[in-house]
Amino acid sequence: MATLPQDANSLASFLETHHTRWYYEELRNYLGPRLESEPVTARFAPRQKLVKLTAHQFDELSTDVYDEVLRRKYYSNSNPVTCLPERNDFHPKRNQARQKLATLPASRFADLLSDVFYDLGRRYPELKDKSLQ
Repeated sequence: MATLPQDANSLASFLETHHTRWYYEELRNYLGPRLESEPVTARFAPRQKLVKLTAHQFDELSTDVYDEVLRRKYYSNSNPVTCLPERNDFHPKRNQARQKLATLPASRFADLLSDVFYDLGRRYPELKDKSLQ
């Protein structure tokens, strides 16, 4: 188990990398064989749009996509959770976007997951070299 850093900046960086690693691993597991068959250069134009997002915007997107993966994985056919619940601490537009994720067909959602997965790897190259610890 990792030792937590003592100063605030190091702790913030540690926590960001730690939760990002969970997202990266969960997306990789969810996408499974698609990652092996999809060329890295696939979907260049949509991925370029993600490059333009600020770190904060991308963090929100990756969090929302991760939450939707968990919803689809654990609350699929037998559970009536049809979309991510609204959160009072989120802007109404973000809540709306989170709910819209549930309406994406599986293939389009997989495209978005793949794009976010590759951009996580681009923004945090150390994720590609380490497994969950």
